[in-house]
Amino acid sequence: RLLQGTVIKEHFLHHMVKHWWSHAFIAEEEINVVHLKHRDPAQTQNFLSAWDQAHEEFRHRVRTREKIPIELEGEEYEKAKEYQKLVIARKKEARQWGLPGVHTEKEEEEMRKNGLRE
Repeated sequence: RLLQGTVIKEHFLHHMVKHWWSHAFIAEEEINVVHLKHRDPAQTQNFLSAWDQAHEEFRHRVRTREKIPIELEGEEYEKAKEYQKLVIARKKEARQWGLPGVHTEKEEEEMRKNGLRE
C-alpha cells in the first residue's frame, strides 16, 4: 500500500521569506536545511543582516519615543490596578508552566534597562 500526499507551503511576507522544513513528520529524521542545493547562503545572510538592522531601529524608536502619561481616576484607576494584578499573575503562572513568549523577571529587567518596558 502506498499513501501519497501533497503539502503546499504558503509563502508569507509576500514571498520575501522562505521557511525550510527540516522534516515533514515528527518521527522522520531531520536534515540540515542550511546545506540544501537550492538554498542561497548569501541571501540568507542578507536577510538576517536586514532583520537585525530593522530590529535595532525598532528598539531605538521604542527607547526614544515620547511617553504620554495617562491620568486615571476613581473607578478607571481601580480597574487598571486590578487588570495589572491579573496580568502579573498570569505571567507568573505561564512562566511556571514554561510557556513560550513569557519573559522571565531577568528578561523584563533587561527590557526596562533598554527602554522597552516601563
